[in-house]
Amino acid sequence: GVITTGFAGETSEFELYLSPSYNGPLRALPGDPPAIVAGLAFVDLPETEQVFALGRALTRIAIGMTWIDDVPPEVADAMLLAAVRSVSPQWGLGEVNPQREHALSNVLPAMRSAIGRRQRKAIEELGPTLSGNLHIASFIHAIRRSEYRTAYVMSGDLLGGLETMRRSDPELSRAGDNPRALLQHPLSSELIRFALSAEAYNERRRVGAVWGTG
Repeated sequence: GVITTGFAGETSEFELYLSPSYNGPLRALPGDPPAIVAGLAFVDLPETEQVFALGRALTRIAIGMTWIDDVPPEVADAMLLAAVRSVSPQWGLGEVNPQREHALSNVLPAMRSAIGRRQRKAIEELGPTLSGNLHIASFIHAIRRSEYRTAYVMSGDLLGGLETMRRSDPELSRAGDNPRALLQHPLSSELIRFALSAEAYNERRRVGAVWGTG
């Protein structure tokens, strides 16, 4: 059935599936409503690892980026540019280079038909702050960094979070238990630094994820 939850200041709906035929890490999938899917082994994981994985997926649903891993970066770039252009036809003119302009023009008609009132309102509010010089790799990295930070704040378990990241990131999975790999990987190293910060501790206290404080 459909689950409704309040998350990141928004009310979101999603469907949750535990599938005996799915062996990958828990992930969010696009849809109306979006879906979270995991294998049956998910229920046997430690609770904090379950919370971390769900926190990441719920963050992706809340920011509307469930599709970002399903398309190549250059297609994601064109879709994002087209979304803004569909709301503000003059946006980015002169900033977007010809190659990206051609790519966004290919998806613009479909985007104009697909974009909803909620997305349109969000883009209208963000429009003045958006630049046509968006760097898609940095944008995707920022999404993943935010997901992992939020997941850590919810779970309060750095080691469990890193183990969850190993299951979903091929590079970390290949590195095994090598601590140097964790410190060199851009996302895991950033999460470690964040977890040791006062900002992370204060956020964990705010949501009740600081253990043993009475």
